[in-house]
Amino acid sequence: MKSNAHLVTVVMFGCCSLVLGQPPSLMAGPQGLDARQADGTLVWRIDLAGPADDSVVYWDGQVGVLKSGLVFDSAGCVVGRVAPKAFAEAGTDRPLVLPAWDSPWPLTPPIPSGTSDSFNVPFYDSQSDAWVVNTHIVSSVYSLRVCRSNGHDGTWGPMVVISDTTRYVAGPEPTIDKFDNITILFRDISGGYHLYAKRYEPATGWAPLEHLYVTSNFFQAIEIGCDAAGNVAGIFDVSVGGITTIWTIIRNAATGGWSTPVQISPPGYNVLLPTVLCSPDADTMYVVYLAPGTGLLAHRFDSATLSWGPAEFLPGSQIASYSGAGPVSRYPGTVDRAGNVTVFWGTPYVPYVSRNVGGIWQPAVQLASYQIVDIENFTGAACSRRGDVFGVASRFDSGRTVYCAFLYDAEGGWQPAQTPYSFPLNIATRTRVSFYQGRRAVGTMLGVQSGVRQIVSFLYNGTAWSPDLLDVPGAEDAFYAEIVSDRGEALLVYEGQIAGSRQGIKATFLRAPFPGDMNCDGLVNAFDIDPFVLALTDPAAYVSAYPDCYLRNADANEDDQVNAFDIDPFVELLVGS
Repeated sequence: MKSNAHLVTVVMFGCCSLVLGQPPSLMAGPQGLDARQADGTLVWRIDLAGPADDSVVYWDGQVGVLKSGLVFDSAGCVVGRVAPKAFAEAGTDRPLVLPAWDSPWPLTPPIPSGTSDSFNVPFYDSQSDAWVVNTHIVSSVYSLRVCRSNGHDGTWGPMVVISDTTRYVAGPEPTIDKFDNITILFRDISGGYHLYAKRYEPATGWAPLEHLYVTSNFFQAIEIGCDAAGNVAGIFDVSVGGITTIWTIIRNAATGGWSTPVQISPPGYNVLLPTVLCSPDADTMYVVYLAPGTGLLAHRFDSATLSWGPAEFLPGSQIASYSGAGPVSRYPGTVDRAGNVTVFWGTPYVPYVSRNVGGIWQPAVQLASYQIVDIENFTGAACSRRGDVFGVASRFDSGRTVYCAFLYDAEGGWQPAQTPYSFPLNIATRTRVSFYQGRRAVGTMLGVQSGVRQIVSFLYNGTAWSPDLLDVPGAEDAFYAEIVSDRGEALLVYEGQIAGSRQGIKATFLRAPFPGDMNCDGLVNAFDIDPFVLALTDPAAYVSAYPDCYLRNADANEDDQVNAFDIDPFVELLVGS
């Protein structure tokens, strides 16, 4: 077998009984790679016609990897090649391609003086195109723009202006329903406070701007969500005489009309930080907000009546407070596929969490005794398809910024707090996390890598965090970053800075194939056979059946194609697992 500069032959030395649980030890020498039992008996040898220092970087008794990237099995048979030193961090312990971020794609150019760009959390449509909503300001002239990816190939279409006829575009918030209809709400200030809507439907494109409401009373915090039928609920706060209340406006999917705005927060309460948490797939939508001195209150959306239910108190939240509340401040949270809601909050800095399971709010849980940075503005949250939840935050500790991770295991409940990374910084930074391919996850924050302050990322393999940083190409600060996942890949969107100079908004996909793990349960075994066959015979059906997994996991021979040539290498993965 010839692979690059290495000519490899395998020399066997008869059948030797191996002691169960004690794989042979390996040693690379002048004659090749020897596998020997504890008593020194030679079991087999791989004869390497190449450098004699081709040392073993991984060996578990079932599969091994040489420094050159050659992969061999327990019988000493060479079964393939991977990137040098690349091996899995997941439960398979299989040799794999190292995960990597694409070269970032510039969504906006470097920003000159007098220009400003900001963006919302990216989202995906059913065709696996990602969308980014952008607020663009040039010399105090505002426009609302959107950009859409070309699937997951790493390229994007142009940034398109969808509205530029209002004086302001403040606090735009998007939502997308199950039919790929997109609705964006935003505020304008011109002789009062105006609420506008911009809507996209796949068949007709972007509709004209809709003016929904105007009031002389101040409002700033806009939130939006939708249900399974495509009904849209907008939320905004209204302040009168120092008292702030929560209001809603509803779009009826059947008629296309908007309701008259009405107050939903109970009379007599001064409230803030309205947050909408929804999942159209689970047909679940809640609005959660803080009533200082009382605690957190929530309302559930009723799709039958197109209205919000009565206020529900979150048990144990009477101690909830806040550190800062602005137009984009909100409580991080998620809704899983079963409709269970998780919302993170603080007192104001000690982290707590509340969960709604089966429509009932559970007692609050304190996640740590220490203080973390501003929960309403800097903490991130994500949910896996199986119902695991990550909340991530940062804290200051002796001149260092520490990444904190709080994991809810769908089978085991809340796990002890983790602090896997710290950096010699003393600066508040957004922390973000996203699941991809089952329980695997990727996190980001502003950190230090190779002695340079820049955005950093790190991987969670479903069990533990990798000790190594995963490089984001470039060396840019990123105070504002968001991560979302789809089809087994994660998408990072961030605003880059170098020495205070703004480099524009950039996007990059995480390529992290795990060959053979076709159902993304962290293992390579018989349960991967049927999805592997489906991936080869009907890729579209595979993507539909396994939306949280990755088609490229079927690329068992790592030639960047999924075809019949992957069958034998896939069988090797199964036999060696």
